[in-house]
Amino acid sequence: METSAIKKISHLSTERRAMLVGMSEAGLKYTEISQNTGISKSTIKDIVHRYHIQGSVETAPRSGRPRKLVDRDL
Repeated sequence: METSAIKKISHLSTERRAMLVGMSEAGLKYTEISQNTGISKSTIKDIVHRYHIQGSVETAPRSGRPRKLVDRDL
């Protein structure tokens, strides 16, 4: 039986995203940033592009069902 590989998705912290944008703003190329950080060029490009459009490196809110409230939350 063959098992399929499951890719683990890790999210970059806001500080790490800000660092990537700062490196790009300092004039480093995506390839150089990728080699220094171990993060793929496409991820760096997406983060920098999103920063220029939205003006922030904050993670966007996720869609989904809201959490159920319990008495102690009130």
